[in-house]
Amino acid sequence: MPYEPIHLAANQADIDAVRRELGEGVSPNLLSDGLVPLHYLCCVRDNGSGDVYGHTDNRVACFNVLVDAGADVNAGRTQTPLSLAADRGHPKLVTAVINAGANVNWHNSTGWTPLHFACRRYPPNFECVELLLNAGAAVNATTQSTLAAGGNTYIERTPMDMAIIEGHQQRIYPLLLRAGATHSQGTTDAYLRKVRAAGGIKKYERSHLNAIAATFIPKLPLLPPEMVRRVVEYAFHVGDY
Repeated sequence: MPYEPIHLAANQADIDAVRRELGEGVSPNLLSDGLVPLHYLCCVRDNGSGDVYGHTDNRVACFNVLVDAGADVNAGRTQTPLSLAADRGHPKLVTAVINAGANVNWHNSTGWTPLHFACRRYPPNFECVELLLNAGAAVNATTQSTLAAGGNTYIERTPMDMAIIEGHQQRIYPLLLRAGATHSQGTTDAYLRKVRAAGGIKKYERSHLNAIAATFIPKLPLLPPEMVRRVVEYAFHVGDY
């Protein structure tokens, strides 16, 4: 089934064409292959500087026009506009969709939430994960049990599991851990094993900060040790790696 004009306009973030279609009476929730215009708007991957059809700000402007016209921000069975925006790495769109009332804990028939999609993305988008967590995303939501390779074991996946499986940068791990994420006891990830050995993320970050600060305190004798600790924490963003 070919694009309807409003879906193509949304996909290309063509705000004038979107307004024209709406002005002609086209529904903002018109379906094309089971998808509404917001799906086509949110499915373009962000490349860090905008996207192939223009700056991300244009996409947010189109989103607002569609929502003002009555677009359903929770439309979708397999994915919603929010899960697509998170999956494609659009923090500005994620913010807009959340602010428009999207359900951050929506899940599809197999249990995938927007946070699962954000954490499986490669390269990872730190901002999208943080935005979802701040909006109340369930950090330990699980997908439905699926049969593990080769056998008789059924497994469930949390957002942390998705990040580990995809081999993501460790910068996402502290975010998830601070929000209360759990992970498999058998993980081979070196960072997560260190966190567990230290007794949790807070204790690990404290010991890591102390270790770094200890190397600088003797070199800065005119500063109180606590001030050195604060400088080190700021300079190295301890915990955010």
